[in-house]
Amino acid sequence: TLSLTPVANALFKESFKIEKLTDGRVTPSIGILLDLWGLRRGQTPQIPDTADIIKAQKSLLIKHFSLLAPNKIIIHKTIRPIFGAFTEGFALDFARKVLEKNNIQDYLVEIGGDFIWKGKNPKKEAWTIALTDPHNKTTPLGVLKLNDFKGQGGALSTSGNYQQFFTDSLTGKKFHHII
Repeated sequence: TLSLTPVANALFKESFKIEKLTDGRVTPSIGILLDLWGLRRGQTPQIPDTADIIKAQKSLLIKHFSLLAPNKIIIHKTIRPIFGAFTEGFALDFARKVLEKNNIQDYLVEIGGDFIWKGKNPKKEAWTIALTDPHNKTTPLGVLKLNDFKGQGGALSTSGNYQQFFTDSLTGKKFHHII
């Protein structure tokens, strides 16, 4: 049993909700597959054996963690959780709560390619963002106007296959972190 800070406890709770909503397709236990592919920093990327992939996928169905109230967790199996799919959204939700608690009605916040917004920009127009072309940083892929959805604001998440990837030396096929 490990003790958690209130923030870590909230992050685990939120990740468990998302894991349940996605039937385990989005899980902090994904590190098992990242290790198998060598997609963590400091590892050598590799194409794993199909049998190892199937074994890792089955392992994702096992309950790895249980939260105990208050702020305690049991780790059922030795695993390094990965919260990459959760932390940016978690931080954006926290930022939204702080902004709204302080009665800020118009905002645009970006963390690592993920956005939340509400209201309008200082010119009283819809917030606008440009999507960077990773191969030509001087010309955007496109520009998006972010609608406010009847005062509820919105959220957008981006990811790309151009940073965390490797190319198989035998086939030339590109493999990336979006598993």
